[in-house]
This record gives sequence, C-alpha cells and structure tokens, in this order.
Amino acid sequence: ERFIVYINDMLSSGNIPDLFTREEYDAIFGNLRGPAKAAGYMDDRESLFEFFLDRVRRNLHMILCHSPVGDAFRIRGRKFP
Repeated sequence: ERFIVYINDMLSSGNIPDLFTREEYDAIFGNLRGPAKAAGYMDDRESLFEFFLDRVRRNLHMILCHSPVGDAFRIRGRKFP
C-alpha cells in the first residue's frame, strides 16, 4: 500500500517526502548550486530545492506495469489513479 502512495506523490508533485536525509540533500544541493545560479535561482535551500524538483519533473519518466491481483490491491489502485 505504501508503494502506491510513493508513486502517487512522485507523479503528482515530483517529490516523495523524507526520501532523502538532510545530509543527502546537502550533497545534492552542493552539486546543483552552479547550474541553479546559472538558471537564475537564488542560493538558498528553498530555491535549490525548487530547482531540484523542476529538474526531476522535467527529466523523470516512469513506466508502471502491474497486474492487480486480488480485490484489495485493485481497489487501492483505483484510489490513486
């Protein structure tokens, strides 16, 4: 069930809460600081996170194939179209 919530979050916003630790975000932001500045984003955590999500939304492509076995999984799957 939690898997469907993660997929729904990724498809609707490009963000899965608590996917990365603060240290992992610091490393990601360190790598994105130059490209973000070049794209006109400010050098703060909020702007870098916005730049990161914009890149995720633009570049991430997902293909999800599954066979809903059983009624419970099929019903839950319908809740997260």
